[in-house]
Amino acid sequence: MPMVEGSIVQERIVSDARDYAASFQSARPFRHIVIDDFLGPQFCRRLLQEFPLFDASHAVNEQRGVGGKATFENVRELGPTFVALDEHIRSSEFLQMIEAMTGIPDLLYDPDYVGGGTHENLCGQELDPHVDFNYHPTQLWHRRLNLIVFLNPEWDATWGGAIELHTNPWKSEENQAVAFLPVLNRCIIFETTEASWHGFKRIELSSDKRHLSRRSFAIYLYSRTRPSEDAAASHATVYVERPLPERFRVGSTLTYDDVEELKRLLARRDQHLRRLYDRELKFSDTMYRLTQRLEHAQGLLRQRLPIQGCGHQVGEAEGIWDDLWVSADLRVGIQADREGVRMRIVGYVPDTFPVDRELILVIGEQRYTRRIDHGVFEWAVPVSIAAGARSLVRVTTSGAWNPSQAGVSGDDRDLAFQLVRVVVE
Repeated sequence: MPMVEGSIVQERIVSDARDYAASFQSARPFRHIVIDDFLGPQFCRRLLQEFPLFDASHAVNEQRGVGGKATFENVRELGPTFVALDEHIRSSEFLQMIEAMTGIPDLLYDPDYVGGGTHENLCGQELDPHVDFNYHPTQLWHRRLNLIVFLNPEWDATWGGAIELHTNPWKSEENQAVAFLPVLNRCIIFETTEASWHGFKRIELSSDKRHLSRRSFAIYLYSRTRPSEDAAASHATVYVERPLPERFRVGSTLTYDDVEELKRLLARRDQHLRRLYDRELKFSDTMYRLTQRLEHAQGLLRQRLPIQGCGHQVGEAEGIWDDLWVSADLRVGIQADREGVRMRIVGYVPDTFPVDRELILVIGEQRYTRRIDHGVFEWAVPVSIAAGARSLVRVTTSGAWNPSQAGVSGDDRDLAFQLVRVVVE
């Protein structure tokens, strides 16, 4: 272990680890403990000195833009103090200390720091109440504990940013929360379950404090098993949008700030819905591919299109093969589960195919055309398909290509392009 001055975790905490167990077990709204002066003071100061500067490349959000939260998972690259901290938290002595505090046995350290490491949130950031993903994405371990050490020498309650533990944010009128300021060297350890709702309110700093940020170091601990009554199917992080502030009442007059806050809340809700929609598309794509593999294995593969979104195939398709190569004339019936307002077709054209061909899409009485060349193409068109309605979709292509003409033996089909997916939105 690298040489460091002073202790890493305070000696009194190590020696009194079992004394925290009762507090952890009885805590509400779910099991947790809060420990001040968790790290040795000299060690904590050195962590602050090595804490990374805000880096835009580590602040890419779900919308692929640069946000106000930066994370750094490769903590061993940050300096010798972080290396020493990493060595310590992976040790059996540290894991046994946390097991004694929480009563959760056989804890596992995550060397990849998935979702953990250093966190820095700038002014304007907030974190909606959420429960975390419940399985390690590669090891498939059960996620059991969050351990967060705050690293903010200066923090005021009026600035927001306090970590909140909620009873149930789905029921805003009944929800209750306890909050803890993110002050320097305060550690919070809480169990991660399907009911461990937590987050923090928007950080609001005055103009003379905008140089500050909310900094912390987080580790997540796992186990290979967990009690069956606490187990759940694998899921990603689940967020609940905050309710409208209490000042929004019948008869109240909206100020400029009120309108701006409403815009911000609606934008966040839209982003949340988009996240869920993208997640649904990925899930649908995964389900389709798994179903296709199963049908292959059972010898039951039929002509099914990879349709995602709010539509599904009705009956058999014509003009498409089981490897998703499309002929010059594709026909398929599609039924909308909900009202469809747009259809996207994603396909691929190899470099050996003829260039500048015309693609014609007919949906009921609606007709669209475009040119396609080599590479991946994505074509989005407005449609009008009522919920529950069925439409005949026809895609024709001017010109096809026969692989046998290019010396590809055993394939005498006339091909137009390879279909990647059809999305009904």
